[in-house]
Amino acid sequence: MKKYWKNYLIAEIVIGAIIISLGELLGNKQNSTKIILLVTIIVDLVALYVRNIPAKLAILLRWILIFTVPIVLQGAWKLAYQFLVKHFSNAEILISIIFFVIYLVLDIPFVVGVVSKVKWTIPRLIAVGWLMEIIFATPTIKGTDKIIHQTMSNGLLAAIAFVITGCYLAQAWGFKFNPDLKFIKSQNFSYLVLIALIVYGIWDIIWNDFGANGNTVASVFLSYGAAPMKFTYNSFASALEAGILEEMMRYLNIIILLYGLRNYKNRVNLTILISAGLFGLSHLSNLGWQDLGSTLDQIATTFAAGLYLGILYLYSGKLWLPMIEHFCLDFFVFVQEGGDLPSKWTNDPVTWTILLVSVVAPVIVYIWMMFGKRQQVLEENAKRIVAPMFEQTE
Repeated sequence: MKKYWKNYLIAEIVIGAIIISLGELLGNKQNSTKIILLVTIIVDLVALYVRNIPAKLAILLRWILIFTVPIVLQGAWKLAYQFLVKHFSNAEILISIIFFVIYLVLDIPFVVGVVSKVKWTIPRLIAVGWLMEIIFATPTIKGTDKIIHQTMSNGLLAAIAFVITGCYLAQAWGFKFNPDLKFIKSQNFSYLVLIALIVYGIWDIIWNDFGANGNTVASVFLSYGAAPMKFTYNSFASALEAGILEEMMRYLNIIILLYGLRNYKNRVNLTILISAGLFGLSHLSNLGWQDLGSTLDQIATTFAAGLYLGILYLYSGKLWLPMIEHFCLDFFVFVQEGGDLPSKWTNDPVTWTILLVSVVAPVIVYIWMMFGKRQQVLEENAKRIVAPMFEQTE
């Protein structure tokens, strides 16, 4: 760990300890939580200072840091923010701006100094998944301005923070984060293929957001429409959060997998499949909010969508393209009346037909892209993404 990152991290933890220690004065009455957090802080500081210890113990201490430091930092951030907003309500906007900026960079010393030390593929995937979850759990502050409250509660602030933190983490791992690869005009790349992918993406948005309104299997393919639509800031911000946060997560998973599978002949195919699988399985968290059938349906459709979104990034080299696609898919649902309510699995031929089309269509795109010059472009961009890692070992 570079000394200045370690110093920044220790300073954050010490400040967090002071804020948590003053919890009662700041309005926090949860003494048991305070004690647990303070003990955790002591363990974290010890883990940062110990030297010359067995490798297994070092790994254990690192994972203790990974799972506890973000909780400590966010807990202190929320406590201080809540106190200031409550007692200086006239300066709420200024306080919010300051604390939003703090939140955007809060975890950078942590990821550069601690998470970047994780070396293996599966542990890296676990660390990134945990990092996303903990950053996404942006604390909700009571009594704030409506726009400020919505920006926090729908996760838009967290999405931006995750992108910034992910940039530093990718760079610390040696990938030199590059969401916008410059086109290299090779004989393999085809703008017609890119246009075909974009056209498919437009059809995918129309099908998923406005199609499949028929009452019979035959009419499903011909019936398009929408519920009454109303634009709100919350619907816009929620869709933007999903597009930014989840596609950044996909990018990190892809670069981790590409490097981890570097010795496999079919690494691109496997990377897209596994990253799509992780994307689909992440929607298990919706179980309970919606029924089992709808959750399984969502896992299947998001897995299939993940195949297309992964290909779109790897072929174009432009992370903003799948972000826009993802944003549009969610936005045109959220602006429809009842679009943000949990779905219910009906287990009829029409529902199964919709599911089948939603899964089969992106699978066909995936298979089509795995052959010929199209597949060679995916391989070329994959090499460019992980090239800095190989340069470090030469």
